[in-house]
Amino acid sequence: MLGFRIFPNNRILKKSNSKRIWKRLRALREKYDDGDMSTEEFIQSLEGWFAYAKFANTYHLRKKVYLNAKEIFLQRTLYSYKVISF
Repeated sequence: MLGFRIFPNNRILKKSNSKRIWKRLRALREKYDDGDMSTEEFIQSLEGWFAYAKFANTYHLRKKVYLNAKEIFLQRTLYSYKVISF
């Protein structure tokens, strides 16, 4: 599988892919804060990455990304954001 390291008992994301999500999240945050991206587009982009990451043992990484994304929403609005499933 492309982008994963496969071992007999588990699969993990390659380090470059796990670093890339943080860069992507920063870019999404800038677009979202500038108003160039709607809330739905932001959520769809993250849900796409979560779907990709679920193929590996990434629970803790997905949780950190989710909490960071939640913080972005809380900074913009205090109560109206869609919950992203991780």
